[in-house]
Amino acid sequence: MRGGQGGTRALRVVLACLLLAAGSLIFLYNVSLPDSRNITAMKEKEQDRLEHKQASNVSSNVAKRRRAHKDKRRGRNFPADWMRREGTPRALVQGNVTLGRVRCPKVTMRKTPAYPLFAQVHRNRLAGLLLDPAVLGSFSLLCIVGSPLASSGAAFGSQGQVTDFQEDAFSPAPVTDTLLGEHWGALPDLLDEIRKAQVASPLTVDAKIVTYSDARGSNPPNSDSCISYSKLEKMALSGGGAMSWHDAGVLLQDFGKKATKLLLRPPVLLGGEKEQAACVVLPSHPLAVKNSRSICHIDAFQKPPKGWSEGVRNKFYYYSLMRVGNETMVVLNASAATYKGQLACRLTLRRDAPEGHATGAHAMAPVLLDQAADKATCENPLQYALDFTHPEAADCIERHIGHALSVGADGTWLDGLGPWPRGARTSSGIAVAAHDLRYSTSESCQKDLESALEQGQNVTAKLEAFKSCRFNLINRAQMKRLTDAIASSSRQWHKHARIFVSGLNSSFYWSGAQQNNVTQLYNKSVTIDNAEAPRLPGPFVPKKTESVYFYRLQATRDMLKHDALDGVNMESFFGIVEMGTKCADWPIGANASLESCGVTLSHPGPGRWHANVRVLADASKSKLRALAKVGPADWRSVAQEYLSHYQLDRWMISAYASFLMAVDETPQKELMLGVHPFVKLKNGSSVRPWLHQVFMIDIGRPTETAELLEQYRVRGHWTYLRRFEDGVVLYNPFTSKDVAVPLGGTYLDPWDERCTQLSTWTLAGQSGMVLTLAQ
Repeated sequence: MRGGQGGTRALRVVLACLLLAAGSLIFLYNVSLPDSRNITAMKEKEQDRLEHKQASNVSSNVAKRRRAHKDKRRGRNFPADWMRREGTPRALVQGNVTLGRVRCPKVTMRKTPAYPLFAQVHRNRLAGLLLDPAVLGSFSLLCIVGSPLASSGAAFGSQGQVTDFQEDAFSPAPVTDTLLGEHWGALPDLLDEIRKAQVASPLTVDAKIVTYSDARGSNPPNSDSCISYSKLEKMALSGGGAMSWHDAGVLLQDFGKKATKLLLRPPVLLGGEKEQAACVVLPSHPLAVKNSRSICHIDAFQKPPKGWSEGVRNKFYYYSLMRVGNETMVVLNASAATYKGQLACRLTLRRDAPEGHATGAHAMAPVLLDQAADKATCENPLQYALDFTHPEAADCIERHIGHALSVGADGTWLDGLGPWPRGARTSSGIAVAAHDLRYSTSESCQKDLESALEQGQNVTAKLEAFKSCRFNLINRAQMKRLTDAIASSSRQWHKHARIFVSGLNSSFYWSGAQQNNVTQLYNKSVTIDNAEAPRLPGPFVPKKTESVYFYRLQATRDMLKHDALDGVNMESFFGIVEMGTKCADWPIGANASLESCGVTLSHPGPGRWHANVRVLADASKSKLRALAKVGPADWRSVAQEYLSHYQLDRWMISAYASFLMAVDETPQKELMLGVHPFVKLKNGSSVRPWLHQVFMIDIGRPTETAELLEQYRVRGHWTYLRRFEDGVVLYNPFTSKDVAVPLGGTYLDPWDERCTQLSTWTLAGQSGMVLTLAQ
């Protein structure tokens, strides 16, 4: 028995070992050899890894620079050392600023702004925001604004010809990498520092950071341009291309394949130019023709290179193109002529792939931006506008989005969306304003134009129909290219980019039905209650002296509702501040002084103020994602730093009062006001982060919301007044002072240290005020 039991035990031990070994083998097998059910999942995981690696390779150079920068900055004081090393102006300092500080102790102040704010910050001010966490923590959105590359002879060939290699430096990918990569080696680290500082603020826990892009054209020295002009010219001459074209005239004679001279009837300028030019195109410069491209010369040497006289130095030599049908030609000469008693333009053309064209055909020329061709220089050359329906335009936006994500930003801010082609000109320098723009992309729009130009009645109405048709098409084409670019970048980067755009304009916001409804309400509600009080002619009557026009569009509101966009900005919502070229380098220079720079500040006239506030109020009521920038939404906002403290104080309070006329009664995050968060100190030699305290005053929510903006106007006065739970806001949009405006209660001036109780308020022309309720 015992022997049998021992054998049984031994057998059991052997079996247990065998089972253990078998289990181990099974375990090892399962670990090393996945069964068929896991193969698909592993393949998908590997594919994701490869795609992620491919996306990472796009920004590998940026990552290397980032690591190198981390090694360099170990043990150094950040950000002060960074500012010294990276060229942030020494004029950026830390110190106290009393401008805008509330002085009445009875006024209730908030720790964060009452309504969401965003800031556009120049790249050489970004680190400076860390000097004041309270200012930094006040913004829900930061937009990093770049600036043009410094002009230097190294950017151009010694003979004035832009080489292929140098031309590539003007395309988006290398330029933006140079702007925010090599030059800014620390940007990803700096963004990390900013995000850490933002966490301390309850407002900015979800704050976004985006990089500014101007994706509308081809300005070569501009660091955020879309595509080089040389590439566009080559594409156009090969029969394609992304350039946008406008009407240059109509053929007065047949133009055969062997012909080189052409007669054009000049186009009718819809905006009513004072002088009708015979030719809206300039001839190419011989040097450009010789080199088959637009060329430059920069005087980077003590004496000009051989073959370049002093009179032609530092010039931009324009390569003039024209298209008839599918044929693109080079304009060699252009002169005024007459044909059967009518004004004409005689052109001499170079033709590489000639086609026959019949009398009556339309000739087209590229739409140019920013500068007349005969005034252009290498620092400020011409800029071609893009055809937003072309794939090249979508590719450009995709590159901007990809670069923003690669440097650690949440997305990009795209300037120049919407149908307003600011600064557009013909190649002879004739302004082509928004109400003049025309070129054929739609048969229906072209029919509207041809009908309008015929002799007959209602020409103005027909022209308005044509313009509205064109602008709707532009808006929809831009949204198409934008959504294509966003989808492609999302696939590549595995991340949803935040997209903000500039494109909200009072001229292009209202549909025809909405205009009719507002006009009917205006006619019923608005009466002349004071013989001395001015009365606007109507909510949608153009005011040419203020460049206020109105078109009937649906596409703009569709853009504001589009899920692809996080916000659409109204540039210069309140006022325009400009500065001359004397201090143009201050936004990017390391040692620029703060002397007078020819800065001008203008508050909006009554027509512009009503138009802008009316749009913002409707967008707020409709819960649309609208932004409103005080002043320009680009590098020019730095001009604020040259204003006197009195000017700046009045500007900020008036802008905020205007914004409060538009906010909705219910809290919302869709509506944001934009500012430039820096101020010049009284010593005149330094600036520091700053935010006016008017944004922190607690006046509660609105207690009234009028259907019509004009219903806020105080009876017998020019001033508009809106009531809030704990205060009132006032604004006088007209030029005359408004004396003793009744407040309908007792209020306090936040900037009066005596806290004097007030029942009336006197407002200067085109200025506003925020008062708090006396407790």
